[in-house]
Amino acid sequence: MAYTIKDVARRAGVGIATVSRVLNDSPNVLPATRARILAIIDELGYRPNQAARQLVTARSHAIAVVLPFLTRPFFIEVLRGIEAVIAQSGYQLIIFNVETIEQREHYFGTLPFLGRTDGLIILSLPLGSIELQRLHDAEMPAVFIDTSAPGYSSVEVNNVAGAQLAVEHLIQRGHTRIAYISGPLHPTLGFPVNRDRKQGYELALLAHQLPVRAEYIRPGDDGRAIGCATALELLDLPEPPTAIFTASDEQAFGVIDALT
Repeated sequence: MAYTIKDVARRAGVGIATVSRVLNDSPNVLPATRARILAIIDELGYRPNQAARQLVTARSHAIAVVLPFLTRPFFIEVLRGIEAVIAQSGYQLIIFNVETIEQREHYFGTLPFLGRTDGLIILSLPLGSIELQRLHDAEMPAVFIDTSAPGYSSVEVNNVAGAQLAVEHLIQRGHTRIAYISGPLHPTLGFPVNRDRKQGYELALLAHQLPVRAEYIRPGDDGRAIGCATALELLDLPEPPTAIFTASDEQAFGVIDALT
């Protein structure tokens, strides 16, 4: 049997408005009354109608994640963390995958106004001024991960410093011929990570007065197979590197394959 909010109110001896306030976590309910209503909701297995709740509260109870290249391992792992938190919050997760500039422009031209989400998590997608203005005009709460935007909270890694530390470690181990394998330095969607890590790589070399050798810098597509093929090319050089720094785990696995 599917119970309604009226059934909960009748069983608790309160009005429908009181049950609604409990469902929407309003503070204007006595603690004892809240506890009694929550116990009855649990006993009956009542679940509010999401569509009706959205009409009443003007909220969708959904959070959207906008990210590029959904199937890549890094983004899957970040999504795993996001989903673990959202699953405990009573919110729904909506995913928008972006692989072209046109898709990005379309989503940010419509998403903030659709009423389908209460907030956005924007992962690794630098936004242009027009897209940021649309987000701002919609007064849409947003958090950026692995990228940033003026006026919004962000969670980022310092890719320049991280790369510099990694290459410093190799230099401390006695290596002077160090190569760098990365994804595209000027990708279509504008990700800065590969350029930032290249900068850190170069800073570490220059700090130890080591040359930045063009033949050791190999940007290309991401992925394990590319990492393997690129490492084999580097090892075939007349003076091959003795160490390789990669911009991603997948490329590192490919290098290990090549060395094996």
